[in-house]
Amino acid sequence: MAVLTNVLGTATALTMDISSLAHDDSLLAGLESVQVAGSDTYDFLINVDPITIHASTAPAIGDVIEIWVWGADTSLATTAWDVIDGTSSTETLSHAAAKNAMYRMRTLTATVATAAKTFPCRPFTIARCFGGVVPDFWGLFLTHSMGATLAASQASLFSYQTVTPTST
Repeated sequence: MAVLTNVLGTATALTMDISSLAHDDSLLAGLESVQVAGSDTYDFLINVDPITIHASTAPAIGDVIEIWVWGADTSLATTAWDVIDGTSSTETLSHAAAKNAMYRMRTLTATVATAAKTFPCRPFTIARCFGGVVPDFWGLFLTHSMGATLAASQASLFSYQTVTPTST
């Protein structure tokens, strides 16, 4: 009897440098990742190293870091969606409905008012965000209300691995 297992590919860095990303109380300003072509891929596992807030400013209890996932059937380099254009850059979405059209994958919430606090983040899969199907193109958007910039030197926190089902 064959057993179906998932095989993970090699980790690939996802270009998304959140170093010194400014806070936004409205949670509309943030940073988008580069877009990833997802066609012909069963799934992607997204790994996020712990995110650290600025060393000199403590967040208020309840401040958040949000990680959103967008998906599209065409490259956003060709046709931008709101201000999301598939390149790693800071962006300010035009309104909350633009953000809510994405899938909120993780919300990391400050439970203590401590500067330089580190927030771990569980891995997640892209297909889960889209009803079990990977869109032709996808990317991430991160925003936060932590009261100050995020810590410097956070250029390589995000990576992804392909997930391929294999019968053994």
